[in-house]
Amino acid sequence: MRSRSIFAVIVLASLLAGAAPAAGQDVARYGPAHIAQAAPFYLYPDESKKPLEALKPGTKVTVVEIEGDWLLVEYEDPSHGVRQGYVKSRMVKPGPAPASKASPSASKSASGQAPKSAAPAATKGTAPSPTSATGRPGQATAAKKPAAPTRGNWWGDRALVAVGGAYQTRGSSFSETYSHDQYVERATIATSYPAKEAPGFHGSVLVRVWKGLAGGVALTRTSHSTTGSINGTIPHPFYFDRMRAVTASAPVSHGETAVHAQVAWVVPVGKSMLLSLSGGPSYFSVSQSLVESAPFTESYPYDSAALSTPVVTEPSQSAVGFNVGADFGWFFTRTIGVGAGVRYARARIEYPLHDATVGIDAGGAQAVVGLRVRVPPGAPKKAAPPKPSSPPKRD
Repeated sequence: MRSRSIFAVIVLASLLAGAAPAAGQDVARYGPAHIAQAAPFYLYPDESKKPLEALKPGTKVTVVEIEGDWLLVEYEDPSHGVRQGYVKSRMVKPGPAPASKASPSASKSASGQAPKSAAPAATKGTAPSPTSATGRPGQATAAKKPAAPTRGNWWGDRALVAVGGAYQTRGSSFSETYSHDQYVERATIATSYPAKEAPGFHGSVLVRVWKGLAGGVALTRTSHSTTGSINGTIPHPFYFDRMRAVTASAPVSHGETAVHAQVAWVVPVGKSMLLSLSGGPSYFSVSQSLVESAPFTESYPYDSAALSTPVVTEPSQSAVGFNVGADFGWFFTRTIGVGAGVRYARARIEYPLHDATVGIDAGGAQAVVGLRVRVPPGAPKKAAPPKPSSPPKRD
């Protein structure tokens, strides 16, 4: 009977030992942790992909998100700054890395006694004072300023917003000539429209789609006023082939509203700069003043004539063109900065006038400058804590 009791105790102890978790199997939760063994560092939780690098044991990391047996961790890279990526959860342990233990031979002095501690032991019942980053007791450790979000070497923001001023360089000048019957001959009127620089407004939004690839839209509005010159010849009412020269001027204006669809590639440059290259189709809506007619006056003996106030209209037309550009932003905080860029956009606009068409090149080279805003990604979703198991029911 006694042997049976001893055997039952041995079996029960073996079962309890097998049910206990093995040492070192604790799973790192959100917060500070360290790499327990050499861990391949992936951009995505997929072992079939090539790892970005291998993290050395003891590397300090912060667990951001748990995805099955993968951990999304963040650590400070000496060359690239703060980086995020995935490692296997079995290779990460919670808390700071343990201090290296001194060898037994060095733990005792030559006299055979243990060396004195460098710091006095804390009084029993009192908590040790916190130590600052500089090593001074009594000060809490200063929290590090969070760096701009990146995933590996890729742009990691949710979106990039730009707003500011635009300046369009001198566009294309154009002219238009028309003729009509006058005194059984042909009167001719030619109008020249000079080009001029145009200030305006610029705004854009880029939304990250994958890695550094983004899609978005930009809006520009520019306008300017100038003076068109009118020159022509009017036939004489009494004599053939005796043309009278006439000249005049008319105020004209030009306005453009352009919507640029953009596919962009955004590249982080260092820790506080972004470079984006973009291109795509553009939709232009252009209003342009045009001289529709130029009435003239004359008096006896009709050897000369003069143009009176020209009749000017301002029709609007639209067309589809293209745009390419580059933008550079420098950020003095995690989300706010300034930037400048260049864009070239072009479309051909056709206006019906005097039973013909007038062709105008809309757009041109633009410089943009203003505020830049980075929209960081949302906070990662944390796994819900496990529900406590209900106690077993008693019969």
